Amino acid sequence: MFQIAPSFVDQYRSLPEPFGFDGLGRFVYLRTYSRGGERWVDTCARVVTGMYQLQERHCAEHGRPWLPEKAQRSAREAFDLLFHLKWTPPGRGLWMMGSDFVHKRGVVEGLCNCAFASTEQLTPDVLRWFTEMSMLGVGVGFDTRGAGTLTIETPHKGPWDNPTQRYIDDTRESWAASVARLFDAYTGGLDVEFIYDDIRPAGRPLKGFGGISSGPQPLKDLHRDMRKVLEANVGMPITSRTIVDIFNLIGRCVVSGNVRRTAEIALGAVGDTDFASLKDYRQHPYRQDWGWVSNNSVFAQRGMAYGDLAEQTLLNGEPGYVWLENARQFGRMNGLPDRLDHGVAGTNPCAEQPLWDREMCTLTEIHLPRIGSLQEFTRTLKFAYLYGKSVTLTADHIQDRISRAVMQRNRRIGLSLTGVQQFVAKQGWPVLIQWMEYGYQMTKYWDLFYSTEWLNVPESIRRTTIKPSGSVSLLSGSTPGIHWPIAPFYWRRVNVAANSPLVEEYERAGYPVEPSLYTPNTAVIAFPVSVGTQGIHCEGDLSVKEQLSAAALAQRHWSDNAVSVTVKVPKGDRAAVLEHALMQAEEHLKAVSFLPHEDHGYAQAPMEPMTAAEYERAKERLSRYVPSIREHVDDAFCDTDVCEVRK
Repeated sequence: MFQIAPSFVDQYRSLPEPFGFDGLGRFVYLRTYSRGGERWVDTCARVVTGMYQLQERHCAEHGRPWLPEKAQRSAREAFDLLFHLKWTPPGRGLWMMGSDFVHKRGVVEGLCNCAFASTEQLTPDVLRWFTEMSMLGVGVGFDTRGAGTLTIETPHKGPWDNPTQRYIDDTRESWAASVARLFDAYTGGLDVEFIYDDIRPAGRPLKGFGGISSGPQPLKDLHRDMRKVLEANVGMPITSRTIVDIFNLIGRCVVSGNVRRTAEIALGAVGDTDFASLKDYRQHPYRQDWGWVSNNSVFAQRGMAYGDLAEQTLLNGEPGYVWLENARQFGRMNGLPDRLDHGVAGTNPCAEQPLWDREMCTLTEIHLPRIGSLQEFTRTLKFAYLYGKSVTLTADHIQDRISRAVMQRNRRIGLSLTGVQQFVAKQGWPVLIQWMEYGYQMTKYWDLFYSTEWLNVPESIRRTTIKPSGSVSLLSGSTPGIHWPIAPFYWRRVNVAANSPLVEEYERAGYPVEPSLYTPNTAVIAFPVSVGTQGIHCEGDLSVKEQLSAAALAQRHWSDNAVSVTVKVPKGDRAAVLEHALMQAEEHLKAVSFLPHEDHGYAQAPMEPMTAAEYERAKERLSRYVPSIREHVDDAFCDTDVCEVRK
C-alpha cells in the first residue's frame, strides 16, 4: 500500500510546529488529534498516507490507473501544505484518517463529520442508524416528520408473561441495536429486558476508536429514561416532542462517557407549538436533563410571517431557520437555480451542509490567514479537494444500504474557508470575492477532471461550504469560519475529560479550570487569547444586517452547500429587527441562527471577552507549561464548540 516516503517526512522533523494562539493551538492538537504520542509531523504523514491509500484502493478495485511516482509527488505537496496549516481535514479526519480503525477495521463512516436522518418513516432502524452514527462521533441532524405516523403501545409480553432477555455485547453495533429493539417494543413488538454483563467496566481503554470506556451506566440511563418517555405516551400518536426526547436521550448517552461526542439539530414544522416550546423548561422541567443536547430550528418558508417566531428567537436564540426550498433549488445563491439538490431533507447540526436522508458530510478546511497569494490558494484548494473526494471513495464500503446509495450518488464534499474576518481585515472583501470566484471555478474543473478522467465516479453534487470551525481553526490561530472574534482579547474555553491528568497539571500551571455545566464528567480549561490582527472588527461592533450581509456574500460567491452563521443580536434590538432580517435572509441564505450578544444564558460560553490589560495579567500568572500528555477527547458539536448551544 502507498506510504509517503519517510525520508521526505524526516526533513520536517527539525522544523518548529506551526500552531497558533500562543500555545492554545498546540494544546488542542495534543489533547484532541495526536494518536499514540504522535508529533504534528507524524499526524500529517498518517493523514496524507491514508488519503492516498483510499485512492489507491479505489483504483485497484475499479481497474483505474495508479502511478506510484506521480502519487508520491502529489502527496509531498499535500503534506507540505498540511504541515504548514494551509489546509486541514476536519478534526474528524485528523484523528481518524490513516488509523487502523478506518483502514483495517473498515469503519469508513468514522471519517465523516456529520449526517442527517429523517423520521418520516420512523422505524426502529432509523434509531439504530442514528445511534451508531452518534457513537462514531458523527453529528446528526433529524426532523420531526414522523410525528403522528404511529401510535405508542404497551409492549407485548413474551412466553410465560416475561420480557425477552437480550444480552448487549461490548460493541457499538450492539448498543445501537438495543435502542432500536426498545423502540420496537413500544411500537408493536415484544417487551425486552437487557443484560449488561458483557460491557467492559468504566475506565478500560477503547483500542479501536481510542479513549476510555464509560462502562454500561450511560446506556442503562438511556434505556430507563427512554422507557419513561414512551410509557408516558402509551396509547397516543407519537409527537414531535417525544421524537426529540428520544433522540436527545441518545445524544446524552453518547457524550456521557467523554470518549465520543456528538451534536444534534432537531428540525420541526413552523406551526408546531409543541416543538416551539421544547426549551421552555417551565412547561417541561424534566427536559432540562437532556434538552440541551440539540439545537432546534424550523423549516421556514419564503414569504411567511416571522413575527411570533422572531419574538421567541430573541429570548434564547431558538428556533433557528432553515429554508429547505433554497437548498433544493440553488447551489450558490447567485440567482441561477440548478435543482441538483432536489432530494435535500434536512441539514447537519451546524446547518452548513444540506443533506438527503442518511447522507453524511465530508468536509475540509482552508486556513485563509496562512495563505499568501491567489496561486497558493488554488494549490491549497486542490489538495483540500483531493482529501474530500478521497473520502467519498469509501462510499462502496458503507454498511448501511441507504447511506451507501446516497453517498455513491451525491459524492458531496465541503471545502470550507476559515479565518475569513482576519483575511478581510488585511485584504478586504473585494480581494476575498475574487479568490472565492476563481477558486470555485477551479474546484469545478478539478472535480470534472478527477471524477471523469481518472476515478470514474460521479462528480460531486456540491463542493464548497463555510462551516463554523472551532478546534481546527484553533490549531492555526484563525478566527472560526465566517464569524468575527468576540473581542481582540478573550478567554477561550476547551473541554477535557474530568479524570484526565491534564486537569490537575493545568490547574497547577495557573489556568482556570472548572467542571462543565453541560457535559457530564468533563472539565473546562480557559486560555487567554489574542486575535493578533490589526483593524479586525469584533462581533459587538456589528449590526444584524452587517453580519447577514457577510454570510450572503459567502453564499453567493463561494458556498454551493450553505454557510453556517450564528448572528449575534445586539442588546436592545427588538423582534422587529429580527423579523426584517429574516425577510431579507430568505432571499440570500439557506439557514441562519441567532444568539443574543449579551445575556444569552450560556454560562460557559466558548469565548468570553477580556481587556488588553486583563490579557497581560492572565499571561503573567501562567507558567510556560508545555503539555506532554496526549489524550484524545473530541470537541462537541460537529468538530466544533462554536456551533453554539442555544439552551
